Amino acid sequence: MYLMDHQEISRKKASSLINSKNTKTYEVLTELVNEKFIDKQGQGRATFYTLKRKEGENKKW
Repeated sequence: MYLMDHQEISRKKASSLINSKNTKTYEVLTELVNEKFIDKQGQGRATFYTLKRKEGENKKW
């Protein structure tokens, strides 16, 4: 998973990685946020996503 090795991911980068259009990527990312696997940060063009970490877990970066 990209976020295991990188601090954050944008929708554009996610679209590239899953070879999908922006709409489908948005749906996938939204589902991951809803399932609490990732966190959404920022808004608009500055939106990015980070891997949700358990409280007290050491960050890799």
